[in-house]
Amino acid sequence: MPSGFLRVATVGPTELRVHWVAPLVWVMGGVSLGSPQRALDGVLAGLVVYSVHALGHYFLARASGLAVERLDIDGLGASVAVRGRASRGVLARVSFGGVLANLGFAVVLMALAGGGSSLVREMLWVNLLVGAVNLLPFGRLDGASGWRHVSAVLKQPMPAPRPGREHMALRARQMVSEADRQIGHGSVRDTAAASPTS
Repeated sequence: MPSGFLRVATVGPTELRVHWVAPLVWVMGGVSLGSPQRALDGVLAGLVVYSVHALGHYFLARASGLAVERLDIDGLGASVAVRGRASRGVLARVSFGGVLANLGFAVVLMALAGGGSSLVREMLWVNLLVGAVNLLPFGRLDGASGWRHVSAVLKQPMPAPRPGREHMALRARQMVSEADRQIGHGSVRDTAAASPTS
């Protein structure tokens, strides 16, 4: 059990590990709610929400063409270890995949919360808490790597145009000039300069 993680399953090439702190957080969160029923709801809510968060990372990594070697669930969320070449933008998306999954799950839970189920309400609050905490740029949280990748993307200069490819506005002006020449009109700029102003 290196670094406190226990391997619980291997699905294809992906190893699923859970840190010993995660179940402890779920149980402590559940017990703090009071009654046995609410405690059970809290534990189940933690299990479901953390799984949704982990799957958000996994599916965004796979959709980006990356191989997921390891999926780790810890006390604050989840992370993935990926293999493959990826831009900073893709890595930022994968980093925030769990938060995006929490956001989508929150919409579903809000639609279901009107039914009065205490489990759905607990899942909604745990879901919002996990998503919000993972936006923070600290430690192992998604925000630590996600905001770093976003910052690197924003600091990069715009790529130079490829040789032989002209800017669309320049190409549009050239096409208008060619059309004017073919039909015998002066250029649009000459016509605009010659027209009287009121």
